[in-house]
Amino acid sequence: MKNTIGVVTSTYPNFNGVEAMEGIAKAGFRYLELASAPSYFEHMPRPEKGVDKKIVNGVLDLCKKYGL
Repeated sequence: MKNTIGVVTSTYPNFNGVEAMEGIAKAGFRYLELASAPSYFEHMPRPEKGVDKKIVNGVLDLCKKYGL
């Protein structure tokens, strides 16, 4: 059986989103879930802060950069 395993960025609470993506990629993973918990970690832009297409494309570009 083939299983796909990913990592949620909340496992990197003391790192920013880019550092979390880099660590996940270096560990050999190719799939991730971006997480955000106010005042704890914010690895993805929060909708109430006015996320636009430019911000979304920036996140997607980072995912591509790290092979995620």
